[in-house]
Amino acid sequence: MKWPKPERSNEPPPSLREIALMFMQAQWEAEREMLARPKLYSFERDEIVCEPWYDVGTGITYLPDGTKYVHPMT
Repeated sequence: MKWPKPERSNEPPPSLREIALMFMQAQWEAEREMLARPKLYSFERDEIVCEPWYDVGTGITYLPDGTKYVHPMT
């Protein structure tokens, strides 16, 4: 039984430089996303965790696990 040959494109494979640039770009995007989030160092867990933050305009506190806490109006 013969296996079909994969189709080849006319494009040359990416060079090592192009692969490195793609990897670095993905790494920069991940770092930019991480830096955009507020941080807090937890000595108990010995790691950086996302701290809860309060949105003054809406009155909502966003917790580190992604849940929202709406403060009751007083």
